Order: sequence, then C-alpha cells, then structure tokens
Amino acid sequence: MDKNKIESPENRGLSMANVFVFLAIISLITAVILFGISLTKKYQLSSTEKKLTDAKNELRSLKSSDEKAMVAAAAVENYDSLNDQKNYWSVFLNEISSKALINSKINELSMVEESGVLNIEGTVRTYEDLSKFMVSLRSSAKIEKVTLMNASLDATAGQGGVSFALEVVPASGAFTPNSLADISD
Repeated sequence: MDKNKIESPENRGLSMANVFVFLAIISLITAVILFGISLTKKYQLSSTEKKLTDAKNELRSLKSSDEKAMVAAAAVENYDSLNDQKNYWSVFLNEISSKALINSKINELSMVEESGVLNIEGTVRTYEDLSKFMVSLRSSAKIEKVTLMNASLDATAGQGGVSFALEVVPASGAFTPNSLADISD
C-alpha cells in the first residue's frame, strides 16, 4: 500500500495531494465569496455615506428655509403693530389742505424730525385771512398747537398780501387714518 493514499472503503486511492487541492479550492471559493461580500458592504457603506451627506445638505437647506419662514411669520405677526407705527402723511396733509382758505397759498412745508413740529410758510390776502386760517387749523383734532412765527406785508405776493410762517404741532394720532378711505398713499 502507498503511503500517500488514504484508504477508504468508498474511495480507494485518494491521495493527500488531492485532499490539499480540494481544500485549496474550497478556501479559494470561500475567499472569493468573502471578498465579494466585502465589496458589497463597501458599496453599501459608500452609498449610505452619500445618502447621509445628501440628507445633511437637505437639512441645512431646510434650516435656512425654516429661518426664512420664521422671519416671515414674525413679520406677519408684527404686521399690525408695524402698521400702527406708520405715519400716513396724506391724512395729515389732507387735514391741513382742508383748513386752508380759498385765498391762501402754502409755499413750503417742512418738518423738524427731532421735535415733530411742522413748519408752514405761505401767503394770504390779508391779516384777517391769516387769522381765519390759524383759527381753522386750531379747530382740527389732528393739530395740537399753532404758533405764528412771522407775518409781514409782501408786495411780491401777487396783488399784495401777507407772507407768513407758522409752526404746527401735530396731535397724537394726527397721522392715523380714521378709516381706510382716508389713506391715499
């Protein structure tokens, strides 16, 4: 009997070399299978990392959109209070023009921001017309105080007349419309 052969009742003459070749083939097949599994796992890991990166970018985008939405929501919530603080100049100027006499002319309007005082310069036909204009302005609920700063006869005012300068202090709420119809700006 040969020393390199394993005797078995079913397979006589199986050599040790054949057993080693068989085990080597099994090991090689196992290595290829494990390598394939490893590559699959690497691909899955790479795919998962890409999905994670995409999800992080989407989250950043959503955070940015969320911040913008929060700012917009705050603006909507504060709209009424912001609108309450708005000065409707048209309301106040309409009030002044409604108090002006037919024979009066307003040449300049200016406001001193610090004090909120409105300066009105213009001309009227007579001192009596100036007095009527001032009384008319004082009767307005939108005007707190009217002060005559200067009045003089002016030969350059057309057919003659009186040039004047008034200082008008708006009342609180002078720029607030009474109704939506009062708003023209």
